[in-house]
Amino acid sequence: MDESGHIWVGHFDENPAGIRRWSATGRLAWTSDGAPIPGLFDCYALNVSGTAAWACPYTASHSSRCAPTAVTGP
Repeated sequence: MDESGHIWVGHFDENPAGIRRWSATGRLAWTSDGAPIPGLFDCYALNVSGTAAWACPYTASHSSRCAPTAVTGP
């Protein structure tokens, strides 16, 4: 859960859902669909800091920052 009360979920095992951010009431607030980072659908690690999440997708093996406004990689 981030500091604004949103819940982040990182899916793995080649699940096309990728990373999702949900409101405290269960409303889908953000998705990683269309993110310019390959392999984001296979999230091996996810850590939340502030209102953003850091993810490590399997195929990329680097950390990527996921925020409601942008997704950035190395």
